[in-house]
Amino acid sequence: MKNYLFAVAVVVMPSSAYAAEDANVLDGFISASVGYKDNGINEGGVAPVEVMRPKSDDATLAIRGSLALPLANNIGMQADLGYSQEPMNAAGVYSGNQKSTTVATHLFYRGSEKFLVGAIGQINFNQTGVYTFQIDTKQYFIGGEAQASLKNLTLTAQVAYRKDDFGFISSSVDGVAAVAQAKYFIDPNWSLAVKGDYSSLSLNVADQNLKQWRVGMNTEHRLTSMPVSLFANVGYGESKLYGDKLHDTRMMVGIKFNFGSKTLQQRDHSGASLNPFESDFMPLLGLN
Repeated sequence: MKNYLFAVAVVVMPSSAYAAEDANVLDGFISASVGYKDNGINEGGVAPVEVMRPKSDDATLAIRGSLALPLANNIGMQADLGYSQEPMNAAGVYSGNQKSTTVATHLFYRGSEKFLVGAIGQINFNQTGVYTFQIDTKQYFIGGEAQASLKNLTLTAQVAYRKDDFGFISSSVDGVAAVAQAKYFIDPNWSLAVKGDYSSLSLNVADQNLKQWRVGMNTEHRLTSMPVSLFANVGYGESKLYGDKLHDTRMMVGIKFNFGSKTLQQRDHSGASLNPFESDFMPLLGLN
């Protein structure tokens, strides 16, 4: 994973020589964040693996690199590479960790600085480990996205077909995922955003539906003296399966090193401003 992130850094760093005045220049960033998460069961149900439904509160960390580059007039591509990790505990019964690597590609058409339409393809490689036992899962997303800029307000929407591969389940696990975000710029280097996620999966092997939703807020401020941003976000979400309602609350703070764009608002109008879909950790067993 370190090699992947180093490769992103090497590719992104030369873009600092460009001024992201339009969609025909390189733009990108590298970010790192740490925080606190609390998850567990709101209501007990009939999940088949009772012991693997934890109540856990502990630290979490995430790293991400993003690069947008031009392909032709008004046509561009953005690549995202991310890694996250958090501990997993179940009231002293067991302890372990959850890791996720995200690889996403966006292909888009940007009409001046007012709107963007495009397609996204993404894979999440998830790994859940308890002692020496390990489960590897994958999540696939393919869909469309759009973005509109109205003065100091940027609206973003993404909808995708989602398929989860749990490895140990031969039947299909698939459905849809959707994200909506509104971001307001208090000034060109200070933004405040609200975001909502929703996904619905059909688990044919168990004749069950997994429904998930999240809401959150994010604020980011870029320093005027250097290309560095400080950001923070909070979020709450629930997953419902087998009669269980699993909740997930988290707070994160981080730092972002910017390359290309002069301001945060400029990036939203012309640079690496699209986000990948978030990863879910083993929702089938209640390890969200």
